[in-house]
Amino acid sequence: MPRAYSTDLRERALAACEAGEGRQSEIARVYRIGERTLSAWLRTAREEGRRAPRPPRGGRPPVGGEAATLAGLVAERTTRRSPSTPTGWPSARACGAAPRPCAGR
Repeated sequence: MPRAYSTDLRERALAACEAGEGRQSEIARVYRIGERTLSAWLRTAREEGRRAPRPPRGGRPPVGGEAATLAGLVAERTTRRSPSTPTGWPSARACGAAPRPCAGR
């Protein structure tokens, strides 16, 4: 996904439109932005009163801060692992499961 235009560029383009420095197509060409982009910025400023881009969304917010989340994940991983196997995870026999027969070997 492309990055948002800078807030400064957006503010200058909106100010030029509001000052009547030319048609939207001319202002879009001067500031090297798309005409639809400028039109959307004007509509957002008019309808929502917002001149800055929306804040980024998505992802799961960390609980208790980023460092606390990372420390919790590390602690959880180290307590579950068993040092008896090379991978650190308990084997099927250690968990009480019966070994599966190998087919075709």
